[in-house]
Amino acid sequence: MILSIDTSGREGSVALRKEGKLVEQIELPGQPRSTQTLAPAIQKLLKQHDLPPQEIEAIAVTTGPGSFTGLRVGVMTAKTMAYALKVPIVGVDTLQAIAQAAAPVGEPVCVLLNAQRREWFVGEYLRTEENTVPAPVQPIRILSQTAFWKWWEEQSSSLWLTGPGLSQVAEDHPSRSRWLDRASRQPQASFVGELAEHRLAVSEIDDVWQLVPQYYRPSAAEEKWAEKQKR
Repeated sequence: MILSIDTSGREGSVALRKEGKLVEQIELPGQPRSTQTLAPAIQKLLKQHDLPPQEIEAIAVTTGPGSFTGLRVGVMTAKTMAYALKVPIVGVDTLQAIAQAAAPVGEPVCVLLNAQRREWFVGEYLRTEENTVPAPVQPIRILSQTAFWKWWEEQSSSLWLTGPGLSQVAEDHPSRSRWLDRASRQPQASFVGELAEHRLAVSEIDDVWQLVPQYYRPSAAEEKWAEKQKR
């Protein structure tokens, strides 16, 4: 049984997966940014299926990019549970989890996530017939809106777009029609569990002590502090 957690954005979820099938996913109420929200949701999910925590065999969690606070809460909770239950832990790239939801075979997918400050996190993935998991084409980047538009116009017309940041792109460029379904644009714990299952099958797990959120940039407070140190 795999317990998977996503607290990377405004919406969050937890899910259970067993023997290659989704058992259930439940949404987190309100802003999924505190243990007061996440812990009760996990307890509720386990209780609905009459499962004690000891039935959990592995834990998966999104590690970023995403909300600074949300990622900290999710990763901390996952690490605490993995350590207490003595089970493997798997950290999952948020954008890859979104790509897993709907990436077509043989065609590249670009996942967009708002990075604030008029910038986007951009991830490119490709699913093949040989590899059903969408693999990264290149590392996740942070692009300004101007840089993204320039890069995007240079891409092949076969490129699909998805992710929470797509709503703004669709509004600004309605003529580009290769949008993946709206329902698959948000990260979901169920697909975090799917990716973790593939990694667990080849014994690819993370160190519970070393796993940390991947923010890909300093927080606004950290940048402000660094700027003060230069003066």
